[in-house]
Amino acid sequence: MSNTFSISSCVYDGTSGDVNPLCTMAGVVNGKSVYANVFFDYLAAGNSADQMQAALTAVMYNWYAAVYGYQFTPWPAPIAFPAFPLSSEVAQHVQGPYPQANVSYAPALIGSWVA
Repeated sequence: MSNTFSISSCVYDGTSGDVNPLCTMAGVVNGKSVYANVFFDYLAAGNSADQMQAALTAVMYNWYAAVYGYQFTPWPAPIAFPAFPLSSEVAQHVQGPYPQANVSYAPALIGSWVA
């Protein structure tokens, strides 16, 4: 079965000073809204390996299956998370008066795809 994916946002709190902040993604999988969380280092490693689509497919599909799986028979099987070499990319941090906007992680905004 083919699944359709799209990502509309991927942001993290750039004021925390955390070296591996939690990224919040919003997107659509098979026509259903999905809001997923994943750590920055995983996305950065996927990006450095030129495998962002594979990383996002696993993250978004597994959240989709966990939230909407009860609507399908049989329950959708989760996709294994690909392993990537560590990346030297670091999360950008912002400074200035409160409140600061979340930082968008542009490499994760890859548009739509089918997997």
